[in-house]
Amino acid sequence: MTSPRSLISRSIVLLGSLIAISAVLANPAPSGISSTSVFGASPIYSPGIHPTMVVDRFGMIDSSLTSQQQQDIAKAISDWHDDGIEYGVYSNALEIETELRYTLADGAAIDLDGSAKTTDYNDNGVNRTYYHMSLTRSAFQNYLIDSAKLAIDLGADHIFMDVASVDFSTHSFDDEIVAEYQAASGTDIRTYLKTTKGYADTAALNAAIANGDLDNDATWLAWVAYDKTIEENFFKTWSDTLHAYAISLGQTVKLSANRYIDGNDSWLTADYFDYNIAETFLDSLGYPENNLDFFYKTSVAFGKRFWSWNFPNNTATLNGGDNSASNELDRMFVAQTFANGGLSQVGGAGWVNFSLGVYPQVTIPDYKLVQSHPELFDHAEASEFAVLYAEPSHELDSGGLGQAFRGMTHLLSDAHRTWDVLFASNPKRINSVEKL
Repeated sequence: MTSPRSLISRSIVLLGSLIAISAVLANPAPSGISSTSVFGASPIYSPGIHPTMVVDRFGMIDSSLTSQQQQDIAKAISDWHDDGIEYGVYSNALEIETELRYTLADGAAIDLDGSAKTTDYNDNGVNRTYYHMSLTRSAFQNYLIDSAKLAIDLGADHIFMDVASVDFSTHSFDDEIVAEYQAASGTDIRTYLKTTKGYADTAALNAAIANGDLDNDATWLAWVAYDKTIEENFFKTWSDTLHAYAISLGQTVKLSANRYIDGNDSWLTADYFDYNIAETFLDSLGYPENNLDFFYKTSVAFGKRFWSWNFPNNTATLNGGDNSASNELDRMFVAQTFANGGLSQVGGAGWVNFSLGVYPQVTIPDYKLVQSHPELFDHAEASEFAVLYAEPSHELDSGGLGQAFRGMTHLLSDAHRTWDVLFASNPKRINSVEKL
């Protein structure tokens, strides 16, 4: 375990090395989306607040929708557009939430033993089986892209993908990814794990991983490292294809994915997104003592804004129950989001209770203040100090350096000193430009 003194020492080094350039550093405001944006329920369910984007009102959009359902959705989106409101569609990197989950066998993740990953359950007295998907399967990739194109056809302005940080080293051993990796490395990873190592299925592999049996296995570690390539290749294709499709229709679409805040996953693919998204698990983060300032500011340094998919009112340990009405802690969270150039979701509406009349009474004045004074927002950052986020170093030691980085930001905040983040990206980032 890293000692507190070591963490403080690392933080001081990070700060001290940058004091000399802090006076001339200014992170420009990210373009493309304003920090005064407000995401949430349709206006009827969030009185007193004017949302700029309605979130996930219709669930997943795909080819299982009837023609009448598609027309109804297109009409609602058109009506919102008339009021200057955009619409955002929910997607998922692991699951389909429509009837197609029962039939898209060619998109299923494959266990090391060769079987498709499925779940059996009782649906109102009927036993049914659905498939768990994998981004390594071309059928599922095509499903995600075709579904997103349909959403764009219906007028959607945003598409965001959930659970988009997948550990592909154990997720699927389908023929497509096995062949792709063999072409890239010369190793048939499925044969190696089953025959050479003797693991009968993914459960046995996971047990070996938990036991540390593969910690020093070079073949296994090379396969684990290939996870980054799988993610980057998919999200680049997904982003390029959908941005180009929207442009071909004379439209624009903003894309993002839930990549979480621990480790380096968010920055690995952030080049391909229009803003960053993450579940932030405020209870385990230690909110409000530990806040999200560090992630908002790191996103701005990267040239993106950040939308937290958690907030106090949908974190049970902070409010006594999921999706309850908002409280004073929500007011502080809203203020921190706007102060740091983030994107705010109307917390009192929760995520799923948009149609139940649960709305953020106590935060209405805060949103009104922001929306009535847009001139106060979207300016360049120019603080007293800069804190370095060195991506290559975090890739090697995300635990120790991650704590040191956050610790330095907390120390500066506790000392009431203004600070920004200086982002030094990995020069080996795929199809990207080094940022420092």
